[in-house]
Amino acid sequence: MVNIGGVKLQDFQVQAAQITEIDIPYNKAYLGDRTTQNTTQGIQVIVDDADPAVVVYAHIYADARSEATLLLPIEGLGSSYYAMGWRPKDPNDARFVFNIVAITETTTVIIQQRINNALSSTLTVTLNHVGDVYQFVGNADENYTGTHVKVDPTNSDCKTFAMFSGDNLAYIPSTALTGDPLFQQLYATNYWWKKYVYVPFKGPDQGNYLRIIAKEDNTKVEIGTITSVTLQQGAF
Repeated sequence: MVNIGGVKLQDFQVQAAQITEIDIPYNKAYLGDRTTQNTTQGIQVIVDDADPAVVVYAHIYADARSEATLLLPIEGLGSSYYAMGWRPKDPNDARFVFNIVAITETTTVIIQQRINNALSSTLTVTLNHVGDVYQFVGNADENYTGTHVKVDPTNSDCKTFAMFSGDNLAYIPSTALTGDPLFQQLYATNYWWKKYVYVPFKGPDQGNYLRIIAKEDNTKVEIGTITSVTLQQGAF
């Protein structure tokens, strides 16, 4: 079953080893191009308790634009995240964006902004209902990678939430002539680890970029045997 803002969109069945596509109506999914708060448009996928588990992906598309992310079950959510994206190049259309989705009633989060790799102001946001969405849209030519979003322990102890991050239009590298959206559900910091494997594109002309965020001060990161860097909390 798919719910949007607590209202059932449709029931559907999934066969083993088969893919079932559910097309979400544009007017129910689109949040607009500006910061919005307490918009009850969270999309929820629920499997009947008597049925086996499923894997779920989300895909966004428009004309020649396309991006997808693996979705995490609520058991895989946490209470602390760092936003990840790219510095927008186009001052008219490109913006850094992240979305916070409540899975419980009255979830209060603290947003410690980091703009262009430097700490900035702090925001406090309360989402009142299950499925409420807070969408943050950054200013032109500003990168909010490393912005820390965590549950306010004085108001939402032990609560978790979902967070998505990226850009509505990113040019990677910055010299690229065309762009695509970045769209990724984030992993909470309690699921981070210390060793990762990266598979690069084949060929010297494809380009390969890694963006790494530190959870703690004085974190030394080694990339193969070629590069090492020390990062402070939230820096990338």
